[in-house]
Amino acid sequence: MDTDVVTIKVLSQCDGVTAIWSVDVAPMFNPGRLCGAWVNPAPEETRSLLSGNPVARVGGPAPAGDAEFACLDVAATRDRVVGAMARLVELNRQSRTPKGNARAPLQPVAVPALPDAEDYLIRPWGVVALEPAVIAAITHAQYLASLADVWAKIETLRLARDYLVGDDTSARPFPCVVAGAGAK
Repeated sequence: MDTDVVTIKVLSQCDGVTAIWSVDVAPMFNPGRLCGAWVNPAPEETRSLLSGNPVARVGGPAPAGDAEFACLDVAATRDRVVGAMARLVELNRQSRTPKGNARAPLQPVAVPALPDAEDYLIRPWGVVALEPAVIAAITHAQYLASLADVWAKIETLRLARDYLVGDDTSARPFPCVVAGAGAK
């Protein structure tokens, strides 16, 4: 199921530690995409933090009541971003200039690969905490922030060329793919 969101929560739980990171995925350039972090919030605070946002889970068992939250399918969301870029490249290839000539090729924006298991073992630069839950949450949040930056670049390319705009003349929201009871 799809939904239009501007914030994703990353939830990581490991060895009794819970870490939640908030990621702003609005379709604009934003140096402050990582916009909130909580370590070991109380259960009621965890529920409040996660409700109303897609939740990207990383590691550990699902918390009680997890089914009530919209869970982000990160791989499917990435596939949407890749597909959007491929569609722009194809539209550009098929389009002709006013004189009927082929347009210059559109340089595709590189979409980062999904993090692999080893990425979650390396402490990110600037992170002092050694807890695996914190390292995994910030690694996943940084990945989602980079994916949101790619989406902003795709939307900038699309809106900069009238023949790529289509029916939607404003920046489209980040293409989250979510599932679960909280999905809209």
